[in-house]
Amino acid sequence: MSKRLSDTEIWKKPWFFDLPDKYKLFWFYLLSDCDAAGVWTMNTKITKAYLGEIDFDKIIEVFKDQITILNGGNYWLINDFIKFQYGYPIKETAPMFKRIDTLLKQRNLSLDTLYNTVSIEYQYSIDTVKDKEEDKEEDKKGIVKGKKQEPPITVDDLTDKLKAESYTIYSIISMLLDSCPEVMSMKYPISINQLNDVVRKWGAKEVIAVIKSMENKGIDYLKKHNCNYTFLTIDSWLNADKRRRESNVR
Repeated sequence: MSKRLSDTEIWKKPWFFDLPDKYKLFWFYLLSDCDAAGVWTMNTKITKAYLGEIDFDKIIEVFKDQITILNGGNYWLINDFIKFQYGYPIKETAPMFKRIDTLLKQRNLSLDTLYNTVSIEYQYSIDTVKDKEEDKEEDKKGIVKGKKQEPPITVDDLTDKLKAESYTIYSIISMLLDSCPEVMSMKYPISINQLNDVVRKWGAKEVIAVIKSMENKGIDYLKKHNCNYTFLTIDSWLNADKRRRESNVR
């Protein structure tokens, strides 16, 4: 039987104080039924057997600031669980470190990103072992997911013609070359065609935001999380954000 710390001040917190009794009960059920990493495996049948009829869409809305929905709703992460239970940050020498690290990796999560809530981009940017082996083979051949790797953007791409035809792409290239040394240090920096593709797919505003996020994370972070290809990382992180927003809607 596992034992967990309890927040004795929770009854005074405004977000909890105003909850209907059924939601208060669900919160304590969630805290006791999640695993040691604060991840709960959703099981509507068992939950309803314990607590009665539950509107899970309403639950997600009520606890949107306390939980993060993962894997299309199959897993729920209690955002501050690890911070509260084990301290900040949890030390590698702590008895629970290895177990928690293993549980998180099983769901493609990391302690490195969990302290600032969960990093969804990391959730979806980790490759499987099979993917990594395929990438190694493709690296040797100079191809990217079945396509020949294109030369990265350079200052030579900043032509008057490009500026006239697409000032947006011109501006993003300028930003990358002038202000994003970390992103440009990735193993395979983005090409002009790849940049056009992601901007066409996601929009300039979203692409610029994720590039800035990548720059803030830094090259060590990107390398650690196997982010080798700039355009694939942009696409992956934006896909992850889209899934998160869709999960929150559900």
